[in-house]
Amino acid sequence: MSHIGDFGSSYEGSEAKNHDEIRITHLLCIARFFFGLVSQVLVTSSIQFMAPAFSVHMSKYGFSPAFIGFCFAVPGLIYAALSPLMYLFTERLPKRAVILIGILMMSIGMFFVGTSKSLGLENNPAMIILGLMIIGAAAGMISIPVLPEMLEAIEERNDRSYNIEELNNYISGIFVTCTGLGEFVGPVLSSFLNEKYGFREAQDIYANIILVFALIYFFSVGHFYIFIKTKRERN
Repeated sequence: MSHIGDFGSSYEGSEAKNHDEIRITHLLCIARFFFGLVSQVLVTSSIQFMAPAFSVHMSKYGFSPAFIGFCFAVPGLIYAALSPLMYLFTERLPKRAVILIGILMMSIGMFFVGTSKSLGLENNPAMIILGLMIIGAAAGMISIPVLPEMLEAIEERNDRSYNIEELNNYISGIFVTCTGLGEFVGPVLSSFLNEKYGFREAQDIYANIILVFALIYFFSVGHFYIFIKTKRERN
């Protein structure tokens, strides 16, 4: 029995040695993984983008602190309410398609919150709240499926053999790092654009940046095949 135990332990050791080393450079070469990380940066930066100037902008138009505080709560409320239902979207569409729709919605929400001058929108509370609701829904459509989508992209690449537990821990760490990066980028970029152009123009600029990223995402992760489930997703 002891020989069997020794063989089992040595076999497990040999199996562990067969796992490839996890390299960030290799993972970033996988388009779906790389753009998944960028998408997460986009989500958190978009929400934080409003933080430095939104309350100042709203107070200029006579909105009360209570209303401004409510506005800040709207995206989180919508995100929390819709998150449990997000599986309904991923059951019917590939995760990358849901992410793309979320990115487009994020752009629309930013246009609405800024009551876009380029789109000729009027600066009224209803438009702003609608934009914040769209941003909350879009955040759920991106951040919830994006981590499983990144893991699936690595598995479907199938040119490396990783230890699954190590891979999950490694990617979770990178994912959290990208979340923090977005929380840094959003306010910094917002402060710069608001100081240079003003709130409404800054929102327009960032909304267009998100729109450009949506096009890049579409052409980089499969064109129209983005809406067709892979064999793994169908199973």
